[in-house]
Amino acid sequence: MKPDFESWMQNELEAMVREFECLSVKENIARIADKIYESSKIIFLSSYSTLMEVTEFQRPMVLSGKLIRILSERKVHDEFITDMQQNDLLVTVSASGNFAASVHEIIKTTKANKLLITTSRSPEITENYDEVFYLGNKDYTHVKSVCGKYGLMYFFDLLYSTYIQKYGIKV
Repeated sequence: MKPDFESWMQNELEAMVREFECLSVKENIARIADKIYESSKIIFLSSYSTLMEVTEFQRPMVLSGKLIRILSERKVHDEFITDMQQNDLLVTVSASGNFAASVHEIIKTTKANKLLITTSRSPEITENYDEVFYLGNKDYTHVKSVCGKYGLMYFFDLLYSTYIQKYGIKV
C-alpha cells in the first residue's frame, strides 16, 4: 500500500534530518563557516526559488560582521564574479542543479573559492566547483525534492548556528 502524502513527507523529512546529523555533515558545515569567516568578499548566487532561504541567512550574518552579497538569476553580473580573488568565496545555491547549469560558464572565470550547495550529483554541474555540499544522499538533478526545499532551510539554519557558535555576534 502506498503511503499518503503526509506519511511520505514525514518519512522524507526524518530521513533528511538523520543524514544531516552525521558527523561528516557537521564537519563540512563547520568548514563552510570557517571559509565564510576567512573570506574577504562573499557572494551567493541564487535562483528565485532559493532566494528566500539565502536572504534569511544573509540578514543575521550582518550582526556577525559579515556582509554577504546575493546575486539572483536576473542580476548575475559577470564583472562582480570575474573580479573576485582567491581570498573571496562564491557560493552557488542550486537545489536541483538547474540554476548551477545556467551559470556554468561564468563560474569558470573566477579565481574565488567556489562552493556549490545542491542535491545534484551530475558531474557536468559540479565540475567547476572547489567544493560541493550535497543536501542529502540521493541525486535529484533537475528534480524538485524535499531535500532541495526543506534541506536548504535546515542547512542554512545549521550553518548560521555553527558560525555564531564559532565566531559570535559583533554588534
